[in-house]
Amino acid sequence: MFDPSTAAAEDPGYYIDNGRVMQDSVEDFYSFYEPIERALIARLQARN
Repeated sequence: MFDPSTAAAEDPGYYIDNGRVMQDSVEDFYSFYEPIERALIARLQARN
């Protein structure tokens, strides 16, 4: 495991919202964290 506070994106994420290009730090976090969380949950469930 690693401490999530030690990871940072090199470039901010950009997203299109209602036809406008937006920068969203929260979406960056979710796009990074959710796949890791899903993999961890699957691994923990497989152990039981």
